Amino acid sequence: LVTSFSCGGKYALPLRCASPTPPMLRSFDTAAIANHAGTDHAAGDNIGGRLTFPNLVNIGKGGIITDIVVTDVAKLNTPLEVWIFDRDPSAGSTIVDNTAVSIAAAHATSLRRIIPIATTDWVDCGAFSAANPSFDKLIVNPGGLSGDIDAVLVVRTAARNQTAADNLTVSIAAESH
Repeated sequence: LVTSFSCGGKYALPLRCASPTPPMLRSFDTAAIANHAGTDHAAGDNIGGRLTFPNLVNIGKGGIITDIVVTDVAKLNTPLEVWIFDRDPSAGSTIVDNTAVSIAAAHATSLRRIIPIATTDWVDCGAFSAANPSFDKLIVNPGGLSGDIDAVLVVRTAARNQTAADNLTVSIAAESH
């Protein structure tokens, strides 16, 4: 064990081991999406409005989104997109269930990634289907006084014909210090 360092007798510095980097803390949050009875969603429509994942990452430090799972009790297996924002994209935007999504230009820099879910990503889990799309880990930093992450679920390329019994759930896993 080296406890000091000497450079030709000129410098002698005690070495201190810095505490090891703290492990990443795993945070996990889920938001359920309530759909309206008798409404079909066209390509480009939002499902369920803006989703907020409160305190998903540490305030001021951000984190890394590592996993997203979408479950569908109706097993419609529709192609979808999960739009991830590290700031609230609501102001001046249209994010309303069963309406075409339109995000205001002011929020362009807070859109961190659009994660597609293809029909082939869905897996039959018995009473429901689940999609766990592949994507590179996503660094997010909400800044300010929030650790909240927002998401918008969008129908991609085909209509989603749903009933009152339909229910989608989006789960996001993240790591942060």
